[in-house]
Amino acid sequence: MNFLLRWCVRPDVDRDLTLMRIAEGFKCRVRARVELVLLVGVVSALLSAPALAGERPCKPVERGQRVSVDFRSVSLETVGRYVSCAAEIGLLYSPSALRSRVITVVAPNPVDAQGLVRVFEAALRGHGLFLEKRGAYYLVREDAQVPSKSRSTRGR
Repeated sequence: MNFLLRWCVRPDVDRDLTLMRIAEGFKCRVRARVELVLLVGVVSALLSAPALAGERPCKPVERGQRVSVDFRSVSLETVGRYVSCAAEIGLLYSPSALRSRVITVVAPNPVDAQGLVRVFEAALRGHGLFLEKRGAYYLVREDAQVPSKSRSTRGR
C-alpha cells in the first residue's frame, strides 16, 4: 500500500484558505485506496471474462449423439441460439421482434441434430410461427406472412 502513497508527496500549501481541517495525507490515502480498488476490479474483470466465455461454448451435436430438449417458457432467441449451435444452422427472425417471444419446446425423448430442427419447427408451428429454409439459413417468421417464393413482384 505504501507504494501508492508515493504520489502523495506535495509541497505545503497555504492552509489559511481551507474551511475544514482534514488530517494530513487523508485525501491522498483515499485516492490511493480508490486506485487500488479500481485496479483490482479491472484485473479481475479481465481475468473472469475469458472464463465466462469458455463456460458455455457453442458445441454442435456430434454425428449419432442425441440431446435432450426441455425449454419451458423461454425466449425464442435463447432456444434459437441453442438449436442453431447444436444443429449448425443459421437462423434469422422476421420481424426481429419475434426474438423476445416466449415459447416452450419439449421433446419426450433425446433427439439427434435433424430431429432437433424438426422438434423446433413443430414447436414454432404450435406458437403460430413458421420455419422457412432459404439457402444456407432458416427464416423464422409469423405463419400469417406469405412465403417468399410465392410473392409476386409484378406491377411494382
